[in-house]
Amino acid sequence: MTDLMSAPVVTTDVPVMINGRRAHVRCDGGLVVKFPRADSITVPIDDITGSVQCIGRIGVLLGDPRVIVPGTKLGVGSFIITWASTTNASDWERLIDMIHTVGECTDYRTVECVHSTCGRTEVQIAHPVVIWTSRTCTVVPSVEMAVLQRTKGGMSTFDIHLIPPNGKGPIVRIDMLPHSVMDQWDDLYPGCIIDGGADPLPPRLIQDAQVYGKASLMEAIDAVDCDMESDVGSVWGSGDSDDACSSSDSNVSGDESEDSEDSEDSEDSEDSDSSDASDASDASDASESSGTYV
Repeated sequence: MTDLMSAPVVTTDVPVMINGRRAHVRCDGGLVVKFPRADSITVPIDDITGSVQCIGRIGVLLGDPRVIVPGTKLGVGSFIITWASTTNASDWERLIDMIHTVGECTDYRTVECVHSTCGRTEVQIAHPVVIWTSRTCTVVPSVEMAVLQRTKGGMSTFDIHLIPPNGKGPIVRIDMLPHSVMDQWDDLYPGCIIDGGADPLPPRLIQDAQVYGKASLMEAIDAVDCDMESDVGSVWGSGDSDDACSSSDSNVSGDESEDSEDSEDSEDSEDSDSSDASDASDASDASESSGTYV
């Protein structure tokens, strides 16, 4: 994290997209967000725990879930700011100044994004790990164990559970990553990688590992392996991850950018009809793509 000095209050509105909806943002005691045909929403500085700057987008992290997009009912723990069709380079620089004003910002513009094969998630494998969906940004600053799953049986992708120390945050699951990035996790967390085997482990085992530690989890995995032996060895540690990555999982397009003008107009014209769908999508992003266990 980079601790940035406070900048002057920025009062000029900047046109942006927030979670795929057109809005204007300014800084006045926090981030003030104005959507068309809706009242302004102020996110106080005290409720902004940080932000992440990536190429063409910024993830804003909140201390407590709150409703940001009008017409939705579920509070969100983060939201994504991207360019609108009317945003220019000067606007974006002013937005970055605002973000620096309201708190700490992590600059990840030079960190590679790894796409899940389902197209719903992007991961930046660094300290801290940053996980993006179209509407959420999750930061995992500390990891005690990283459990790989679906590493046997001829799979071309794997899942990973990032387990922070007990009391230091929820467990986060990332699904359908290509085998070619397995070694990156080992480089990031040497000595912390655990091979969970061919089949997804029961969620309770993963949750208990955060409380009872690595030895308890290894015993549970050994017991599961005795019941479910696979004829195909684990890709983890085999040196064949690049070849395994080329097999045939279906690949759903991950291009969820809402920067086009057509998308903006469609979002605005269907605000009242799409609020329930937006809530469902937000919930899906949080529970499926990043797989957070609370």
